[in-house]
Amino acid sequence: MCLETYFAVNLLADLILIGAVSRALGLFRGRRVLAAGGLCALYAVLCAARPRPWAAPPLQLAMLLVTGLIIAGRSAVRLRGEVILSLCAGALIGSGVAASMSLAGIPAALLGTIAGGAAICALFAAHPPGVKSYQILVRIIVERRAVCFTALVDTGNRLREPVTGLPVLIAEAGLLKGALPAQGFRTLRYGAVGGDGVMACFRPTSVWIGRGARMKRAPDAWVGVSPDPLPGVFRALAPSVYALYI
Repeated sequence: MCLETYFAVNLLADLILIGAVSRALGLFRGRRVLAAGGLCALYAVLCAARPRPWAAPPLQLAMLLVTGLIIAGRSAVRLRGEVILSLCAGALIGSGVAASMSLAGIPAALLGTIAGGAAICALFAAHPPGVKSYQILVRIIVERRAVCFTALVDTGNRLREPVTGLPVLIAEAGLLKGALPAQGFRTLRYGAVGGDGVMACFRPTSVWIGRGARMKRAPDAWVGVSPDPLPGVFRALAPSVYALYI
């Protein structure tokens, strides 16, 4: 089999697997998935052309991790264990596809690819669809500095700054690097299922929200800086009022 055909078959398999995983986790971006699939397919061709040292297990693991990072991009969603496990499962399915190609040719390889993609889709079908529908892109501007990240509109986040009464968007400190003001912080007390606590908060110049490339200015809000990782998948929680603007 020529390398062009081998590349095309692997690209199809990778796009199905990576696309299914990223879509189930709410990270689907067509260009990123295509880039990740192309990278994996290129790696498969290199493995076929030069079995050593391209097929070394440490390099395979590194390629899987790089692929996961490409899928996540600049998103504020953590790379959960499901991502790595699914990519490893994809690698195992890909190995079975390669074996079937040597035995039964392209039809068996395509059948294995489709079956593997369907298995991954079924595996992630139970992922709550609401997580995706309430996932938004947030841009916070402080004077002339700006940061952009993904947040979950949390219907349980009804926290408000007590003086102004404005809602509070909560984000991990690592997301806000480069846009934190030098002064103007206030201490905000909050209550949660895990207990009460305090966090520093500031009022940005403006907050913009949207999906994809379309952004619109959101109502004024304060930004609470969480020094510890937030529970769950997302690293930022938008106030519940933002659900009315998406």
